Amino acid sequence: MFLLIDGVASYSILLGGLISIVPNGYFAWKVFRFRGARNTPLIVKSFYAGETGKLIMTGVFFALVFAGIKPLNEFAVIVSFILTIIVGLIATGWVNNAKLRSS
Repeated sequence: MFLLIDGVASYSILLGGLISIVPNGYFAWKVFRFRGARNTPLIVKSFYAGETGKLIMTGVFFALVFAGIKPLNEFAVIVSFILTIIVGLIATGWVNNAKLRSS
């Protein structure tokens, strides 16, 4: 839809969403590699490593996009980044609420 309106805004929105999704995917991959009570120390280490990696990746991606992509709609990048996070939080709450209702 945005591609029809403005090409710069379209890829700016896409980049903002990817800046949110890719580091969160890395975090999820790191955290959910191990299962079970015996792996608790590994899970904790993975959690911290995943969170650290996620924060570093987010900062690096923002720096790369803002420094390397011209022209860029900075407002669209930031808004789509924030909206992607909000949608993820709402989806998580929705799934958890559905699980509680089915139990």
